[in-house]
Amino acid sequence: MKNEEVKKVTILWGITGSLGSINITDYMSYVMSNLDCQIMTIMTDASRNFISPYSVGLKTKNPVFSDMFSQEGNIRIPHVDLTGLADVFIVAPASANSLAKAVSGIGDDLLSTSFIAYEKPIIFVPNMNEKMRRNRIVQSNIDKLRSFGNIIVEANSEETGTGNGTKKNGSMPEPEKILSAIRNNINLSRFGSP
Repeated sequence: MKNEEVKKVTILWGITGSLGSINITDYMSYVMSNLDCQIMTIMTDASRNFISPYSVGLKTKNPVFSDMFSQEGNIRIPHVDLTGLADVFIVAPASANSLAKAVSGIGDDLLSTSFIAYEKPIIFVPNMNEKMRRNRIVQSNIDKLRSFGNIIVEANSEETGTGNGTKKNGSMPEPEKILSAIRNNINLSRFGSP
């Protein structure tokens, strides 16, 4: 059996308008330092209220995409070309709005049209206020995404700083948990389901 050359993994990373966006470059750095990969990024308009495309581009050393009709290098039709390059597609953080668009097949921006164009499971990392997270509509959307074969990486449950002992689900999972989901998704993509 001859040795097959293993190519660098291409991750398409969607960033949405959620508080988890503030530290997302730390997550990207963690993944890049533990996996031979390149990260291509799509940012929604709302995400730019939390983090700049410039910061993300510096971290990933790749252009950041947000416009459905922008062209950069070999990327002529972004939602088709980016998803065609991706071995893994992750949306972290995934806002309630992005989850609803993915479930409904709404394609009104680059990220949501990319959901429709991608033909493999997508990893979604829901991140929102606990009241929103508990909403039955959001819960239903998460269940539907799972039933479509997508992967949901749940947020950590931790004590809030309010002192009243209430739990929240609005934090991001540990970077290790996201890396594990990416690795598992790569294995499924390359070798099929067990």
